[in-house]
Amino acid sequence: MQLLFFIIVASSVAALRKQELQDPVRIPLCRFPVTPRPLGETVLRKKTKSLNNMYNTITSNRTQRKVILRIRVILLLGSCLLAILPAGAQQLRTGDAGKIVTGRIADTIYQKVLKALVLEPDNEDTLIINYAYNADTCWNALERQGADDITQVVQQRQHRFRMRTIGRIFNRFYTVYEPGNRTPKVISFDYTYQRDANRQLFYLLFAERCICGQSIILLPDRRYIRIRSDSHLGVLNITADEIEAVFEKKGK
Repeated sequence: MQLLFFIIVASSVAALRKQELQDPVRIPLCRFPVTPRPLGETVLRKKTKSLNNMYNTITSNRTQRKVILRIRVILLLGSCLLAILPAGAQQLRTGDAGKIVTGRIADTIYQKVLKALVLEPDNEDTLIINYAYNADTCWNALERQGADDITQVVQQRQHRFRMRTIGRIFNRFYTVYEPGNRTPKVISFDYTYQRDANRQLFYLLFAERCICGQSIILLPDRRYIRIRSDSHLGVLNITADEIEAVFEKKGK
C-alpha cells in the first residue's frame, strides 16, 4: 500500500512538473515566469509609466488652472456688467412708499436743467417734466395692438394734457423721452414728446429708473415733487395750490 501511495504521488508530481513546463503562467506553484522579462525592458517600462504619470499630473494641473482662470474671468465680467447695468426698474402704485417724494436739488443741478431746457438762468416759472424711458415695459399690452389703437390712446393723452395745463401761466410743461432703439410706440407716436439729447435730463433728474416713467415738479427755489410710475400724467392733477400742501405733508 505504501509503495502504491508513493507511485501515485510520484506520478502526480511528474504530471504537475510537465504542465508547469508547458504553461508556466497558469501554474500557481510557479513564483516567476519560466522566461523572465529582461531587466532593461522592466526598467524602461517603469520609467515610461513614471513619465506618463508625471505628464498626466501636469496636464491635470494645467486643466485645473485653465478652469480657475475661466471662472475668474467670468466673475470679473459679471462684476463689470453689474457695475454698468442700470438698477432693476420697479412699478409703484398709488399709496406705495416712494410713489411721491419731495426734496431740494443743488443750484448747480438746477442751472444745468435750465440749460438743457433752453431757459434763462433767472427763470421764475415752475417746471413740470414728464419723462419716458427707453425699453419701458409699461406699455407692452398696448404695443401688441394696431396703430389705430395706439393713436387713439395718444390722442386721449394729448387732450388730457391740454385740458390740465390751460390757465397755468406760471408753469412750464415738458414731455421728454430717453433716446434709444426701443422707445414705446405710445411715446414715439406722440409728436409732443421731445428727445432728451445726450440723456442730459436723465442724468440730472431721472437716473433712477422706474416702470411707466416718472414726473417732477421743480420750483424756482429748487424744491421738487417727484411722482414715480406716472404713466397717466398724474402730475397734472397737482394744482399750484396743492403743491405747498404736498410739501407740508412730506415735511419739506
